[in-house]
Amino acid sequence: MMNVIYLAAGFSRRFGENKLLYQLNDKPIYRHALDRLFLLQKKMDVIQDIVVVTQYDEIERYVESQTGIQVVRNAHSEQGISSSLQLGLRASDADAYLCCVADQPYLTETTLQTFIEAYVQDGRGIGCIANGGKFGNPVIFSSKYKEELLALSGDKGGKQIINRHMEDVMLYEVANQHELQDIDMPLSFIRL
Repeated sequence: MMNVIYLAAGFSRRFGENKLLYQLNDKPIYRHALDRLFLLQKKMDVIQDIVVVTQYDEIERYVESQTGIQVVRNAHSEQGISSSLQLGLRASDADAYLCCVADQPYLTETTLQTFIEAYVQDGRGIGCIANGGKFGNPVIFSSKYKEELLALSGDKGGKQIINRHMEDVMLYEVANQHELQDIDMPLSFIRL
C-alpha cells in the first residue's frame, strides 16, 4: 500500500504572496493536484491514505472537509521542506510514499495514475517523474528509504537520496514538461 504525502506548507517568497492560495482557473493552486489525488484514491486500491502537511488555516479547513484525508500542521515550516516531509512520514505507515508538492497545478490525473502503476510494476525502490532525463516531482519512495528521509534537514527534499541510489531509481518520462512546472513567479502562469 502507498500513502500520499502532499507538501503544502511553503512560504512562496519569490512569488510575493501565498501562491498556494492564489486563484488559478477558479480554484487555489494547491487544490489542482490535490483534487486529482482525491479522485485517484477512490479509483486505485494501492493508495491507502493522503496526508496533507500545511501551515495554512484555509488549506487545513478544506482538507478536513474531505472524508478520510489527514492534515498535519507544520508549525516550523521555516526549517524547510524536509520538516514537512518528515511530519508526513511520521503521520503515516505504508510500503511506499508518493511525495507531491502543492505548486504543480498542471500535473494531470492520467500522469499521476500511470506513474503509480509503472512504479508498482517496476519493482524498484524509488520512482521519479522526469522530462528529458531531468528529475521532477512527484517522487515515490519505498519504505526502505524512510529512515534516510527522516534524516534530511533544511530545505532539501529527497533528491540527494535519489542521487545516492540511482541503481534503484525508475525514471518515468513525461512528454509534456509543462506538467512538471511548479509555480514560483506570477509570470509563469499559463492557462490550464
